[in-house]
Amino acid sequence: MTEAARVVAVLGGTGREGLALARRWTRSTRYRVVIGSRDPARAARAAGSLRGQATGPPPVGMRNDHAAVAADVAVLAVPAAAQRRLLAELRGALQGKTLIDLTVRRTRVETGGCSCGLSAAEEAQRILGPGVRVVAAFQTVGAAVLEQDARELECDVLVSGDDAEGKAEAVALAGAAGMRGLDVGPLALAGVVEGMVAMLIALNRRRRAHGAGIRITGI
Repeated sequence: MTEAARVVAVLGGTGREGLALARRWTRSTRYRVVIGSRDPARAARAAGSLRGQATGPPPVGMRNDHAAVAADVAVLAVPAAAQRRLLAELRGALQGKTLIDLTVRRTRVETGGCSCGLSAAEEAQRILGPGVRVVAAFQTVGAAVLEQDARELECDVLVSGDDAEGKAEAVALAGAAGMRGLDVGPLALAGVVEGMVAMLIALNRRRRAHGAGIRITGI
C-alpha cells in the first residue's frame, strides 16, 4: 500500500521565498503542497502556477487559516513584521503540529516592537505554546538560490529546535528541496543562525551576487 503524501502548508506561500520552496516540494511524491495566503484567490493563482511543474500531488491554494488546519507540517514564510500577528491568529489550528519558521529579524521595526531578546523562532514558540513543535530552518537560504533550476543546490539548511520529531521533519523537507539539512541543536541557536543572514546579505552586496549561502564541511 502506498504511503499517503504528507500535507505541507506554506503559510504566506505567495511570496518569493515561500513559492520557491513550494515549487521544489511539488517535485516530491512524498508531499502534497498547500499554498496559504490572506487572499484565497491569490493562493489559488500561486498554486495554479506550480501545477505544470508538479510530479507529486497537484498543489492547492487556501486562506492561511484553512491551510494551517489542513497541514501535517506548516512552514511560515511571511515577512518578519507579520509573523507575530499571523501566529496569534493560527495558534489553535497549529496545535499538535510542526511549524517550521523561516523568519529573520534584522531591525526593531521587523520585530513588531518585541523587546524580549528572543529570536524569531523562540518568539514563535512563546506565542504558540508547548503544543506546537517550532523549528527554525531555511533562514540562510535566499530566494535566488531556491529559484535555481538545479535539482541539487550547493547549500546546507541549518535546523534548530527542541523537538527531535520536528527537526527530523525539517531535515526531510530540506532533502526534498534538494539540500542537505543539518540538525545544529536547540531552538536557542536560532538567533545565531539569524545573525548569519546579515553576513550573507553583506557578501552578496560586496560581490554583486545573489546566491551566497552556508555549506558545512567535514561532516
